[in-house]
Amino acid sequence: MERRALEAVVLDPGRGAREDVGPIALFAGKRLGLDRAVVESMLDLHYWVKQKYSDNKLGKDLREIDKPDFSLRDVLEALNATADAATFSSVRDAFQKAADLVYVRAPTAADNDLITKQIEELSSAKQRRVVWRR
Repeated sequence: MERRALEAVVLDPGRGAREDVGPIALFAGKRLGLDRAVVESMLDLHYWVKQKYSDNKLGKDLREIDKPDFSLRDVLEALNATADAATFSSVRDAFQKAADLVYVRAPTAADNDLITKQIEELSSAKQRRVVWRR
């Protein structure tokens, strides 16, 4: 793991840039036994959700202060949940369940449906060449 990335996120957690969070997530995913593509898919989802909130495509009626502030902690929580769920289901199903747990928490059903659609797209076999089995 790149020490610079870890220091950047620890010293300034608000940064959360992919170049800082990515190496930490990849290291954690490797330790959890997750395929790199699974970790990359979770990072794609994480930054997609953050961008949609930033662009007001999600949480349109929320004040800026009420919008979720997704961070490294959320990525790590999702990866841990994926690894845990993969012990009793496929990695693909585990990814979807973990992503739902962490990211599908918008105040409107329409926003949650949009996030769920993105999760399904990222976990589809056509989207990535992912080893969706352990």
